Formats: sequence, structure tokens, C-alpha cells
Amino acid sequence: MVFPDNSLEIYDVESRHFPAWSKELCNKLPRRFRHSHDPVLGVAFNPLEDLSSTGYAVFWTSTWICKLPLKNSTFKGLNKKRRREVPPAKDDDSSHDLKMITHYRPILFVGFLAVGELIVVERPLMDVLSELPPAYFRHKYGAA
Repeated sequence: MVFPDNSLEIYDVESRHFPAWSKELCNKLPRRFRHSHDPVLGVAFNPLEDLSSTGYAVFWTSTWICKLPLKNSTFKGLNKKRRREVPPAKDDDSSHDLKMITHYRPILFVGFLAVGELIVVERPLMDVLSELPPAYFRHKYGAA
């Protein structure tokens, strides 16, 4: 489950409990993920992949997509300017190498078609604006 503040909880429906590995992951989410302005709209899982071993999830909003490993997540620090690894500070996780893809906008849906095949559906803003009533495009309210 992903909440509007981008916090995360994982619940195993079959065994009816929160897995031990998920608690650690939920507590160590990167700051860039937790403090994003856009709330997560959806999560996609690679089909036929065991989530409790080495699986990952693809989280998406209307402006970004990111791939988050669900097991053995270390989120190594990476300095983007120098492209070299930097050891993370104890309490500061602002330099994680979590990659957010931001060149698709606005995103309507992200999902897997098959193993290793991801589909991203986007709709340009002008398509949405063209379907609005004409009053939306007037510069002054009530002007002819």
C-alpha cells in the first residue's frame, strides 16, 4: 500500500501479516521518494517475479517513474556531479542513487505487458485542454 504522503507498507495477503523484510524497506525509503511533491498513483510489479527475494516494484506518478528494489535495498550514495560513489551520512539520505525518470508527462498508466516489457501511457496536456469548453480559453472572464 502506498499512501498520499508516499509512505509505503507491504502486507502479505496469503500469510496475513506484514513481512519482516518489508518493515526495514519501508523505514529506509530514500528522501527523494518520500518528499516528492506528487503522490504515487500506482505501482507495477514484474510478472512471475518473487517479490520476497530479489524483486522490484515500479512506482509512478503523473510526472515521474522510479524502480525501487524490494529486497536487500542499500540505496548506495552517488554524487551526480562527479559520478563517483560517496558514503552516505548516518542520518542524511538525500544523496541516494534512486533514479526517477521524468521525461514522460503527464502519465496516465504504467504497467507490465509481459516479463521485462513495461508500457507507459501518457497524454499531452494540449489534448486535455482541447476537450475543455471554450470559456476556459478566454483571457477575461465573460468577455466576448
